[in-house]
Amino acid sequence: MIAHVVQEMLANAKHPQRVFVGTVQQIYEFHEACWHTGLPWKEQIRSITVPFSDAKGPTNARHLAAKLYRGEDYFMQIDSHTSFIKVPLNPS
Repeated sequence: MIAHVVQEMLANAKHPQRVFVGTVQQIYEFHEACWHTGLPWKEQIRSITVPFSDAKGPTNARHLAAKLYRGEDYFMQIDSHTSFIKVPLNPS
């Protein structure tokens, strides 16, 4: 599900090259951790993967996600249930 959210976000961005993504995955199998390798924006994705047996819940995951911040102008946290759409800048 996280791959879909990231792909949708970057595909709908006016300047996807200016978007950096940090993900925290609390997963069962580590082969799922390689979801971003085929994306054209893979260099803009930072990721932390935690085995589900070591997961400490959503609050800790948000803390880990904040550690992926590298001084970008904006910082936003979402979850994997978020959808992105294009909105006209000058609605008529």
